[in-house]
Amino acid sequence: MKLKAFLSALFLLPVIIVTSCKDAYKFEEVVMPAPVVRVEKFPDKAVKVDSTVTITVLYEPTNGCGRYSDTVWTSSPLLETYQILVAYPKDQDVVCADKSNLIRYSIQYKFTRAGTQRFRFWQEDGKYLDAEVLVNPKEQTL
Repeated sequence: MKLKAFLSALFLLPVIIVTSCKDAYKFEEVVMPAPVVRVEKFPDKAVKVDSTVTITVLYEPTNGCGRYSDTVWTSSPLLETYQILVAYPKDQDVVCADKSNLIRYSIQYKFTRAGTQRFRFWQEDGKYLDAEVLVNPKEQTL
């Protein structure tokens, strides 16, 4: 009987510890944009209308405590602008690495109109990393 009680307690212990740790790390955060440093997997040749690509951007939080929060995206004909938002702990007692590793973020994008599609990725106020691709119309079938 003691063995059964011991095993039951042993299985409950990780649940209690995980729950306690999760609660302990809830703190107030401040959200700020992070610069996009590089774009990978961007089309290097023309694409067709209705094709979908996955574009990978690499962004750099200010320090090691930064975590992805959201993406602000604005769209106008043939221009897409992206800004990655990162959350940081507001508490100054949190210890963070001075420098963060680059973090990958993937964007699924479907081309819907022919022309030169431009992309702008925020780096700092007034400065963007620009990329563009030619989008050809779909082939007509008779």
